[in-house]
Order: sequence, then structure tokens, then C-alpha cells
Amino acid sequence: MFNSEQQQIAQGLKILQSQCAKYAENSYLKLRAMQEVYFLRTSIAYSVEERQLIQHYLDALIYKFHMASLALEQLWALRDEKSGEIIQAIEQSLDRLSVSDEELTIISFAFDTFLFHSRSYIDFYMLYICYVLKTGHEGKISQDKFRKALGRVTESNLNAKAMRVRDYFDISVYGESNAEAFVAPNWGSLLTSLRDKVAHRDIIKPSFESDKTLAKGVLLDWPTIRKMTYADFHQMMENGMYFLMQDISQILYDITWISGPYRVGMFDL
Repeated sequence: MFNSEQQQIAQGLKILQSQCAKYAENSYLKLRAMQEVYFLRTSIAYSVEERQLIQHYLDALIYKFHMASLALEQLWALRDEKSGEIIQAIEQSLDRLSVSDEELTIISFAFDTFLFHSRSYIDFYMLYICYVLKTGHEGKISQDKFRKALGRVTESNLNAKAMRVRDYFDISVYGESNAEAFVAPNWGSLLTSLRDKVAHRDIIKPSFESDKTLAKGVLLDWPTIRKMTYADFHQMMENGMYFLMQDISQILYDITWISGPYRVGMFDL
């Protein structure tokens, strides 16, 4: 690979990082501020070590959220670039824009990367919750271990929160399938299944069942899963990740999430 090509790759990666970092940082600053207000208000005692672990897992989950966002933006960029070929397709009287083998390789790379980081995001979030709610859990986490840990919360001020968190995960993360929902209530289950398949068994073979059309009815023949393009599918997943962040923070901290850019003092009384 020539030096000029490496520079182009590096420049593109830097732009990608810069754009995605703003999104993750805004969420992180909000969660950090809400967490700090919670610690100031709560009568529950947290040791220095507990607070350090809570901060560690907050940093970890935001890092994973950011990594997943990098992969998602790669998928959107690849799809949008292909859509930009519409004029050429119309001029050549083509009825579809098909993905090449080279494009499919890059798409699959971004698709798999998203699965690994977003699955880790759920794990780190469950561990974070365990420490905030003082469940006593240590070591690796799983869906089953998480539910059991929430059931062990004895602190009266935290037990009700633990039950609300359990119900949220049961309904909105590992819930029943609903193809009509903006975010599938079982998005966590889908994510886990796909990630495990990629990690332990097989590659995910894409189908091409997209019904997305561009100008003049030209079909974008893009890899799909559950009849959604890879970008649309992962965007749905990331929406679920964001809602998890937004909804769980309100339960844990007893503070209402405020939309928009972060502002210093926005969660103060």
C-alpha cells in the first residue's frame, strides 16, 4: 500500500472519529452529571472503591457505545456512497444498484464490528447497574446472572429500582418480538444471537431482500437482515442502546433525562 493511500485512509478514520466522538461525549457528560447529582443527594453510603468501580463501568459502557457508533457510521457512509451512483444507473437504464464483492467485504467488517461492541455495551451496562444498586455481584455477567443479582438487592431504597430495571430489560431489551415497533423490544436478544453466531459458529450470510428504492424506482440491492438493510438494522439497535441509556439513568438516579446538548448544571436543582 502506497503512503498516499495510507494517508487517505487515516484522514477518513480521523473524520469518522471526530464526528462520532461528539455524539458519545454528549451522552457521557449527561450521565456523568446525573451520576454526580445522585451521589450528592442519596443517603445510601458508597465506599470509595464502589464509586471507582461505578465510574469505571460508566467509562467502559460509553466507550463501547462510541465504538459501535463508529461501525454504524461506516455502514451509513457505504450505503450513501452507493446511493450516489443513482444518476449513472438512470443514464444506463438500470433497475437496481447492486453491491460488489469488494463492497460486501467492507460492509461485513463494519457489521460484525458493531455486533461485538454493542454486545459488550449491554454487558458493561448490566455490570454498571449491579454496582449502582449494590447487588453484590462480582465477575462476569449474563442475562440470567443479572436477573438473579437484581433479585438479591435488599436495601429498601434500591430494591424498588432493581425491580423496575428488571422489568425494563424483560420488556424493552429482551422482550417479545414486534416487527412494527420503532425499536424491536427484543433487540438485546437479537444482538446476542447474532454476535454469538459470528464469534463462535459461522459468518452471517446476507440476504438481498431490500425494498428500498431510489429515484426513478431504482432498487438499492443492499445486504439485508430481517428485510432491513444492514445500516437500518444496526441503527435500530443503536436506538435501543440510546434509549437504554436514557431510560435506565432516570430509574437509577431519580433524575429526568433532558434532551439536547449537554450544559453545565443542567441537572442541578
